[in-house]
Formats: sequence, C-alpha cells, structure tokens
Amino acid sequence: MKTVVIRNIDRTDAAMIERLGALGTATVHEAYGRLGLMKPYLRPVWAGGEAAGSAVTVLVHPGDNWMIHVAVEQCRPGCTSTVTALPAASPPAHTGRR
Repeated sequence: MKTVVIRNIDRTDAAMIERLGALGTATVHEAYGRLGLMKPYLRPVWAGGEAAGSAVTVLVHPGDNWMIHVAVEQCRPGCTSTVTALPAASPPAHTGRR
C-alpha cells in the first residue's frame, strides 16, 4: 500500500454540518440517496451520543498507527476521523470531538 496524505482538505461549511447534524442520520442518509450508511450494529459508545463533522478518513495496516497520527494532524476543530485497518473485514474506529 502506498502512503498518501491529502493536505489542505476541502471542508464542509460548519453551518451546514450543524444543520445536517440536527436532522439526524436517517434523514440525511435518505436525502443523500441512501449512500454511505455504516453497518447497522454500530451504536454510540454512550446513550445519547452523537457526532457531526467534516470527516478525515484513514486506511492503515493492522498494528500500524503512524498514519493515524498523521491524520490527527490534518484534523481541525469540528473534524471527525474514521480509521479502517486492513483487512477490510476489520470494523472501523471513529474518533473526534465536537
């Protein structure tokens, strides 16, 4: 796998993220043509947990956390990150804060 870092990411306007976050996952998912929804067994870590933000995605090999550190450096306030470890059967991890 080639290591690639995309810098200067075009980010969604914070006001748009706030509006979409207020609508809820199901509404946004359906309005977006039912694309991009994660597995149904994924649930918030705590009751009532929610997050909305501009995503920074990371694909890494198992046991290699270097690119996770690189991705965190690309995040700005309001960003969320999604980490997927190869093989693709591994479930994604989500980090971030509002």
